[in-house]
Amino acid sequence: MNKFQLQTDCIDKFLDSNIIQIANIQHRDGPYFFPKHLHNNLEIYRILDGSCQMEIGNTCISCLKDDFIMILPNIAHSLTLLPDFSCTFEHIHFSSMELNQISLEKYIGSPVTLLDTLVYFFTSYYQIPSDSFLSSRIRSIISEMEKPALFSQIQMNLQILEILIHLLQSSKRDFSNLSSKNSTQNLYVLTALQYIEKNYACKIQITNIADEIHISPRHLNKLFSKYTHMSLLSYINVFRMNEAVKLMSNPRLTLAEIASMV
Repeated sequence: MNKFQLQTDCIDKFLDSNIIQIANIQHRDGPYFFPKHLHNNLEIYRILDGSCQMEIGNTCISCLKDDFIMILPNIAHSLTLLPDFSCTFEHIHFSSMELNQISLEKYIGSPVTLLDTLVYFFTSYYQIPSDSFLSSRIRSIISEMEKPALFSQIQMNLQILEILIHLLQSSKRDFSNLSSKNSTQNLYVLTALQYIEKNYACKIQITNIADEIHISPRHLNKLFSKYTHMSLLSYINVFRMNEAVKLMSNPRLTLAEIASMV
């Protein structure tokens, strides 16, 4: 299979995938607090009215009307509304896995994927004033999600792709600094994340993960902290707490049982 055919197959798979899990409009009244959590999806907010505060990684930001915020995968984040405040926002959750299959080498000359590029330039999140392009695409995705038709999934996936390319292009970043090294480093971190997801219920030591990836524990921890803004041990603890919260929705499980499961 040649490179062109492989790229075509990846695009076909992207268009045919159920990428978007959530696309809706939400309203929150303060006081409100959604605790720090993480997931491997990308998350988009567009503030329609009011304001809120977010803690993303180790950064606190204020989100005001007409702000666009994109949170990258595996970044711990929380949302807060103070008393007497309210916030209405458009909200989209979509998978990151398919983005790691879309190569940008043909366009920027470096063998990196779309996900590599987003992580390299935007690190943990990206906040800008929303423009008419972003507003129309987000509104259309939510409309397709609310009233699905024959080609809704393809249309939503194309519009997500348009949003991401628009963000990269309008950010005016210098693509010349990107190299295969960035892709390799991201692969190390993604492999570590997959290891944690698979083994979180067991005792995990950093040396176990480093041995799996064939790099030193020190180098792995450095790359992981750069990518997620958390140490490996902190990430594992937050991941386990997230899993515990999910299990607590099952009334048949005791807290002791949940603790042993995570």
